[in-house]
Amino acid sequence: MDNTYWQIQNNKSPLYPDIIWNQPENKYLAAKLLLIGGNSQTFNLMSEAYQKTLKSTSEFKIILPESLKKILENFITNCYFLPETSSGSLALKGLSTIEELSEWSDGIVLIGNFGQNSETTILLEKLITQLQQVITLTNDAVDNLILQPSILLKNTNHILVLNIKQLQKLLLQMKFSQAITSTMNLINFTNVLHNFTKLHDFHIITNFNETIIVAINGQLSITTIKNFKNWQTIIALQSTIWLIQQPKKMFETLTTAVYSSIYD
Repeated sequence: MDNTYWQIQNNKSPLYPDIIWNQPENKYLAAKLLLIGGNSQTFNLMSEAYQKTLKSTSEFKIILPESLKKILENFITNCYFLPETSSGSLALKGLSTIEELSEWSDGIVLIGNFGQNSETTILLEKLITQLQQVITLTNDAVDNLILQPSILLKNTNHILVLNIKQLQKLLLQMKFSQAITSTMNLINFTNVLHNFTKLHDFHIITNFNETIIVAINGQLSITTIKNFKNWQTIIALQSTIWLIQQPKKMFETLTTAVYSSIYD
């Protein structure tokens, strides 16, 4: 197997220990995160993210649809409830407020639970194209933008934490010559990701057969996992925090963020 473009890490051997040792502890606690997601029907992903964020950083703000205010305002701190569409998803009217809050933040995580609403999709498109902070997309935030992947390339600090089905859609929309399937082996899978990310500037973190793979500019890191629940939400949060602190080495930093998410 050609191992010139991929590396493996495990609990005894992080690939980039210098990234771990150089993580500034005090600044890490002050990483400013803006979490966006939820709709009137469900906010479970934001609830999970909130609990994890409390343990990860002391500086964060949350954006949810206004219909959730009566339910959550006494339970979730630092929360802003913005206008919503008729279907209960975030509306374009809230764009200016999100832009103001983004100026405060170092990084943005589009957590998910947005639902499939055209107005909300337009809102997310504007955020991706207009803001230059670290922006991480996961869960159905990816689904909302996957049909127009060129938009994702307009922010050079984007991170995609996506599952196999979403990755398949991305390759299909980009009309990539190679396809991936759930039945292919790890060797063939990594080869496709290597070729795809070498050609297209996507920063991908995905899960294939209990293996978390980071793929950036043709480089891949492989981290084995078992029974990692809510992996997309947790890795999206950790990746954003770590990249805020050490932005100059994206591949190394995101690989270390995966290590931290699994083993810390």
